[in-house]
Amino acid sequence: RKVKTRAIKDSIEPNWNDEFVIELEGSDNLRILVYEDNKGQGTILIGKALLKLSRSWLGGLYNERRIQMNDTLLTFQAKYLAFDETIRRVPTVSSNSLFKSSLSQTSRKEKRAVPFIITSLVQEVERRGITEVGIYRVNGSAIEMSKLKRVYESNPYEAEQLIKECDVHAVAGILKQYLRDLPECIFTLEAYNKLNEAYSIKDEKRRSRTFLHIFSRLPQNPNQTCVVFIIEHLVRVAQMEHQNKMTLHNLATVFGPTMLHPGPFDKKGVVDILSSSTVDVMAQSGVLQYFLSRSARGEAIQIR
Repeated sequence: RKVKTRAIKDSIEPNWNDEFVIELEGSDNLRILVYEDNKGQGTILIGKALLKLSRSWLGGLYNERRIQMNDTLLTFQAKYLAFDETIRRVPTVSSNSLFKSSLSQTSRKEKRAVPFIITSLVQEVERRGITEVGIYRVNGSAIEMSKLKRVYESNPYEAEQLIKECDVHAVAGILKQYLRDLPECIFTLEAYNKLNEAYSIKDEKRRSRTFLHIFSRLPQNPNQTCVVFIIEHLVRVAQMEHQNKMTLHNLATVFGPTMLHPGPFDKKGVVDILSSSTVDVMAQSGVLQYFLSRSARGEAIQIR
């Protein structure tokens, strides 16, 4: 997982004031790199550090850390967020907000099969971010994402202009957040459970037929239309993998838990997240990679 700050100009003591959420599940170390843009030499590395992750970091309060890297002293604060506060969290916003409303509610309200927030973000990523290294994998600035979210809630037309000014990783991050925060995932909860079960089918042809049948039972609008729209976009992103380093597998890993999730309520009640999350993520990524790969081969995922 990677994040990067915005660039600071004309300062010998830069203060980024950026905030990020970094998914570190399964990681042992945190690597920090500091670069400087030099007119004569281009971008040069001026400092690096490798921090060993420790259980002492698993606190809910911010802890300040200072790291000396050659002539550079970096100060930052870090705290721990549980898995369910990131991947499966539910936004604490008003009940009529865009990020709280279901996909069908937003679609009906806007009178369009694919909500404006999805189309505008996808178009902006394709306009200037499709060749960006790590697009959708590199996290955007939390400050810029928070601003984008507020503007999309209050004034979509202003949001359309703002996304042209924000770092493209923040633009990509808002698309992921919107899909992740839907009260019911874009595939619907019923299909999510069935696709999860079908993922364990050993026979490849039978598994493929089952996936397509389950998908065909989704509402045509907005669910099928939105899923196809996003999948076709991700395939176009993967076609530029020689520049952005994002393969179909990488995109499935990022978007699997985003497009296929149980939502804020799990019908099994209280579950042991630590024991179930790994299996869930494997199935979520595997199911999405099937649809991505099929679309990349030019095969339809919508059957009649």
